[in-house]
Amino acid sequence: MVDNAFVDLTGHNFEYCRSVCWAARSRGLDAEVLVHRQASPDVLRGLPARPVFRHLAYQRFCAWPALRPILDPILANLGFLWDLSRAMRGCRTPGDLVFLPNATYRQTFAVAAWLATSRRPRRVVTLFRYTLRRHEEGGGWQPAARLARASFRMLEAVSRRHELRLVSDSQRLAEEYAQLTCLPVHVVPIPHAASRGGVVAPPPTLAQDRPARFVMLGEARDDKGFPLLVEALERLRGPLSRGDLAVTVQCHLRDGAQSASHAARARLEAAGLPGVRLLTEPVDTATYHALLTESHAVLIPYRRGHYRSQTSGILTEALAAARPVVVTSGTWMADQTRAYGAGVCFEEGDPDDLARAILAVAEDLPSLGARALAAREDWLTRHTPEKLLEALLGEVGS
Repeated sequence: MVDNAFVDLTGHNFEYCRSVCWAARSRGLDAEVLVHRQASPDVLRGLPARPVFRHLAYQRFCAWPALRPILDPILANLGFLWDLSRAMRGCRTPGDLVFLPNATYRQTFAVAAWLATSRRPRRVVTLFRYTLRRHEEGGGWQPAARLARASFRMLEAVSRRHELRLVSDSQRLAEEYAQLTCLPVHVVPIPHAASRGGVVAPPPTLAQDRPARFVMLGEARDDKGFPLLVEALERLRGPLSRGDLAVTVQCHLRDGAQSASHAARARLEAAGLPGVRLLTEPVDTATYHALLTESHAVLIPYRRGHYRSQTSGILTEALAAARPVVVTSGTWMADQTRAYGAGVCFEEGDPDDLARAILAVAEDLPSLGARALAAREDWLTRHTPEKLLEALLGEVGS
């Protein structure tokens, strides 16, 4: 597995790689994760990880904004190619599979160049998780789509000699990328479905007493709707004060986090809302899963522009744990939620409607919990580490 965005335990990267490594080992296969050179000690202890890459996936190189859209991808690909080529020199076992779980145009030129210069055929799978559509409603392609299209031309050329597969974990995304390349783009499962070392824990019985316990998991980011959630919680002061609701918010901030999320967390800390618990530091795997299983429902108020097509590991874990969810209408998460009736949707950017959705879930927990529990069995037949590994090693299909 090759991921130069992988530095610490925050985000989906650690759970994703950990679950795939576990599935590989359970089948007697070796697994190794090539990560950033500054990967934290926790990552190096928790995974068969090798620090390789000097640059982060979205690192800035160019100081001039006007030139950055062109020079940054060029420099990112050159650095990635150098580090990848050096790291792969000793990997000569027939049948080796190289898997990029976070491929973008900042790596795919390098992948094509590496394959073009490889002396023997390689097996490579690139997974695309990020939309190249503009975030505003009705927008066309981002400028980066032109670079992606150019890199796909190179990948198409090397695919004649190498076993190269393009995949996504979203049908919506697969349809987007299929417009940029003549290579097929398949849909594969999402592996970290509440998997703890490969064992999926059964959901605890939903308590019928109050308060209804909600959790928002992950870092505080603008695109994940953190500022909107703060506004909604301010409108829920009454139910929080009466003890009808309790909300745990995992809200650590990365370096360079958006200013709106910084301001929103400061406002939430100053508000001192009753029944609201803030976790301002990253948590380990055990604590993360405890937060999930101790909750009644999960809040996923992600911005539609960013997550119209993109998937959510947290939504995957919530449904696998039989937890009802609150999600934004018009997103991939809303598609899954409506298919099972396992949650409530709210309108993008509307804190009043988000507050309404939270109250609706709290008032209907027994029936929503029953639907989430009924959905869990089907969800876990499709989204597991084993299913993803089968797709990667065998014939990739929807």
